[in-house]
Amino acid sequence: MALMVEPSSWADVADAEERLRVALSEVYAYFSREEAMLSNVLRDAPLDPVAQETMAPFYQYWETVRDTIANAFGASGERYEALLAALALALDFQTWRTLVRQQELNQDRAVGLMVGMVRCLMRT
Repeated sequence: MALMVEPSSWADVADAEERLRVALSEVYAYFSREEAMLSNVLRDAPLDPVAQETMAPFYQYWETVRDTIANAFGASGERYEALLAALALALDFQTWRTLVRQQELNQDRAVGLMVGMVRCLMRT
């Protein structure tokens, strides 16, 4: 399964919200390109031990993506835990499908909604 970008390329984007926006734009474009494959693989992986093992690097990759984005926010403690949860939601394939396919938002609106969610979280 091809990965779409190297998350370290976002490290040059110092502004946390902009880093999130750039990352989600690239991730959501990937989801759009690979929707059929991701739908099948993510549906079947929990049912097959071999697929679960094969998918381990894929899931680790998404943790790296999440952490690369989170590092820009400089949060700590409970706030950092909440940030990681919000980013996991924003980076989830099913979240993208809900926003883009079911709610019929375009990619930019979906990205904007998730950036806004994280912005609100970080201001509390």
